[in-house]
Amino acid sequence: TSSKDTTSTFSTIKALFRLATSRMRRCWTEETLVTL
Repeated sequence: TSSKDTTSTFSTIKALFRLATSRMRRCWTEETLVTL
């Protein structure tokens, strides 16, 4: 495998992970506000 493929794959995973993290964080914030 070329290093270019690895880099693009890694950046894609990083982007998806960042999106999922922000979405989960938003859900947790909403749940916390509702609980309070």
